[in-house]
Amino acid sequence: MRSVIITGATGFIGSYVLKEYLEKGADVYVVVRDPSRLKLSSADLSMIHIITDTAGRISPDLFPEEKYDTFIHLAWGGVNRDDIDDESIHKANYEYAVSAYETAKQLGCRVFLDSGSRAEYGRLSGPCREDMPSEPYDAYGRWKVAFYKYAYGGYREAGSMNYIHVRLFSVIGVGDHPWSVIASSCRAFKAGEPMEYGACTQMWNFMSADDCAACIRLLAENADSLPPEDDHIVNVASRDTRPLRSFIEEIHDLAGSNSVMTFGSARSSVSIEPDITKLRNITGWDHDTDFREVIGMILQTKRETCI
Repeated sequence: MRSVIITGATGFIGSYVLKEYLEKGADVYVVVRDPSRLKLSSADLSMIHIITDTAGRISPDLFPEEKYDTFIHLAWGGVNRDDIDDESIHKANYEYAVSAYETAKQLGCRVFLDSGSRAEYGRLSGPCREDMPSEPYDAYGRWKVAFYKYAYGGYREAGSMNYIHVRLFSVIGVGDHPWSVIASSCRAFKAGEPMEYGACTQMWNFMSADDCAACIRLLAENADSLPPEDDHIVNVASRDTRPLRSFIEEIHDLAGSNSVMTFGSARSSVSIEPDITKLRNITGWDHDTDFREVIGMILQTKRETCI
């Protein structure tokens, strides 16, 4: 397999993408600020090239003279609730992403892939397709859209390097953010603690981090199949879309918990039903890891942590 450069490999999704490429035998270069945060065994560490970024921007002179095929840019800070609407943080993320994109061009990469999220669409309610307008409501979403426009504009102007902008929905797995509804519910149910929710009647979608990483790799490999006139945005999600409450009740059942769940009357204005037709057409993706299997792994990890 050809060489790949990955940023954000110390983060939740980035760590799974790194693992996916290592399992496929790729020649992997990771750009990190703190190599000690890489979640790898010593054997896996010996299989990657670590590029340490201390300047806060990416440039071609960080890399040895090699031929690079794919640049996966996942580094983007400030995704927690406290920083999601911080303009200065996300403007800096945007500038870092621009440096990554320009570096990929100068290195002669075949494809540049970066990730955004459902936040770029705005307050969703109902089926979500890539051709819908972007109406972000926070700084994170606004700067993600700004970078997409920059990179897509560069692709349309030059066309020498392909480009894909994936929009992720709700990705779950071991190592997920501790404040997510899945992580919070697993933690509470294992401890026998009560949990209070809203009505949870909105439609939702969860995708395993392993599946997400596989789809990102397949999209990068098949980027050349996208026609030039396409918007080069691809929704990445599972086929399992249903009311959020049913997911929560399933976690409670799997945990064998006596925790009391309270569902209120407050209804969310956000409901997500991602259309993944484009993802399936490009990659042929036809596999979803069962939600119960993913939750089982998360619960097992939390059980081992408590022993």
